Amino acid sequence: MDKIVDVEICTGTTCFVMGAGHLMSLAEELPERLKGSVSIRFARCLGVCSVPDNGRPPFATVNGALIENASVENLVAACDLLLSGEKGMNYETV
Repeated sequence: MDKIVDVEICTGTTCFVMGAGHLMSLAEELPERLKGSVSIRFARCLGVCSVPDNGRPPFATVNGALIENASVENLVAACDLLLSGEKGMNYETV
């Protein structure tokens, strides 16, 4: 069975205004090597904006780990790292 990475993108008002609209094209922008290995969902709101230590919107999660200031590029990089099986992944460096 192939490994699947779960990506959830917040589309709440704050995240949308801060750039989540650009993340809606993630499925189309996935490199061919990731297609079929990444599940993408959109959440009405992840509810993390109100916690100051969570960072800057837009927010997304990759296999449950919070990604702040999410972009197509850093979400693809996080998926690549997870699928490569690297140990000790640090999402803050993605």
